[in-house]
Amino acid sequence: MTTPVENVIEETPHGAKDAEPAEATASPFIEQELDQLGSPFTRETVLELNEIVARSLTVIERFDEVRMQSDAATAPVSPGEVYGELSERADRARADLNATATRLRDSDERHNAAILAAMVRFVDGVDREIREEIALTRHLPGRPE
Repeated sequence: MTTPVENVIEETPHGAKDAEPAEATASPFIEQELDQLGSPFTRETVLELNEIVARSLTVIERFDEVRMQSDAATAPVSPGEVYGELSERADRARADLNATATRLRDSDERHNAAILAAMVRFVDGVDREIREEIALTRHLPGRPE
């Protein structure tokens, strides 16, 4: 008497190549060669955006350095003095990036909205983080307002 062969899993010996499926499924991804890829921004816009994001990155790195020194009580200067200057630089970077983003959105210039939004989020986040830290440190006991 033979039994039905349902739910039987065939094992492939280790290292053996699996057979290709009879029907290939369509991939949701589009394959492109390197020479087919284009920049999501013009060269000038990339340079402009990168310069603004780099300024913001420099600000947050310096801010983190001062904050760590302050937390360790090894800061050579008052964090409040440095925070104010960094806050001004972060605010300028945010304003510059928002102006550039508005110009891009209002123009017919090619750009990638998702990448632009990520840049805006980063630069806005740097400005917000510094402002929040300044507000917090002003309200701590023993800190002048």
